[in-house]
Amino acid sequence: MAFALLFLFFLINPMRTILFLSTLLFLGACNAANPQATENLAADSNIAVVDNSIPIRTIRVQKSGEDLFEGNCTSCHRIEGDLTGPALKGVTERRSREWLLAFTINSQGVIASGDEYATALYNKWGKAAMTPFTHLDSAEIMLIYDYIEAESEK
Repeated sequence: MAFALLFLFFLINPMRTILFLSTLLFLGACNAANPQATENLAADSNIAVVDNSIPIRTIRVQKSGEDLFEGNCTSCHRIEGDLTGPALKGVTERRSREWLLAFTINSQGVIASGDEYATALYNKWGKAAMTPFTHLDSAEIMLIYDYIEAESEK
């Protein structure tokens, strides 16, 4: 009985039939369980599945320390010579990588923790807060400091 009503429903309006069949074909083509859907992805890709049905490919492009420094630091810093912020030559000799990482991600948090060096920098530079770089991961920040260290030795 239900099948007969469904048949009449689609028979009365052929456009609904076309739309219904197109939807079925589309859903069948988007089957995430199909191994052929992901076999040609690059080895460095990450696969995220949204709603357990549609695979989404994301690729994180590896940037060099110089590119990251140019894109994130040069508006305020130089390797040699002060700008809006202090020159960074030799900074990896003055502070540990752990301290630099924490300060780069959240300088205000380091200052608020009572760190004397961070507080002195903040006061020396007119209480201008460094931009928090939460969009960079720790590996990218370390690439920046690798670049600063290499440039400092020149």
